[in-house]
Amino acid sequence: MDKDINSSNRDLYIDAIKTILLPSGILKNFKNILANAVVLAYNVDGVQGKSALKDLKNFYGVLLDAITVEAETGSAEIQLRKALQLQKKRHFKNISNNNNNKIIDNNNS
Repeated sequence: MDKDINSSNRDLYIDAIKTILLPSGILKNFKNILANAVVLAYNVDGVQGKSALKDLKNFYGVLLDAITVEAETGSAEIQLRKALQLQKKRHFKNISNNNNNKIIDNNNS
């Protein structure tokens, strides 16, 4: 997708992502932008064996520009970092809950 973004269509991507993120913001709606598999493979800086979102310069720039910055929520990059972290936590919590439900179902059988 990074290669598809250029100066002539950049604003279209920003508007589309803003539409998806609003009204609840990035923390609630980031799952609608990137799938769990992508979030698990990437982080902002590319540390700990993950790929860097910053390396996808066009997509990363569009993503930051689409995030609404407010004083109490911090910069766009801080919000993006929190959204990535929160989506990863939600993913692993769902896996854990599913595993616990399977154990309970097996014990009740």
